[in-house]
Amino acid sequence: MSGTSPAAPSCFVGRSQEQQAIKAKLAEGGARRVLISGMAGVGKTSLVDWVAGEPDTHARFSGGVIVADMHGFSVNREQLARAGTAYAPPLSALGVPAVEVPQSIESQAALYHRTLDALGASGSPTLLVFDNVAELSQVAKQEIAAAEGCLGEMLGAPTFPE
Repeated sequence: MSGTSPAAPSCFVGRSQEQQAIKAKLAEGGARRVLISGMAGVGKTSLVDWVAGEPDTHARFSGGVIVADMHGFSVNREQLARAGTAYAPPLSALGVPAVEVPQSIESQAALYHRTLDALGASGSPTLLVFDNVAELSQVAKQEIAAAEGCLGEMLGAPTFPE
């Protein structure tokens, strides 16, 4: 799992219609979710990295662009990130010192939401990117609820839960 912002690939060809559709959705006010799904190897991660790494995306989400690799297609199923386990790396990326990250998942979740709420209230919304999601249960509704933007990439499932 990473807590860093993606760098836009140096070159990206095609998918201009998809890029514009994602950008338009992310430009809407309030919390919004975008799901990119499709067969393996068609460029979903590259498309998401391209849009998430663009300067206008970083300007819109001044609280940060946080990437969480959910390891949904890892050969080692023990690496599969589960709902609730994705709090510590984004907290670190959001500037919370490691020594201040609580041990319990519940306390991490509370700090995560307080941090995102504070960023949103200060006019610095955050974009969360969940990559390599194999099943929606990997991304807790609570993990995505507080963010201003959520951009997910996975195989198969038609929508994020409401």
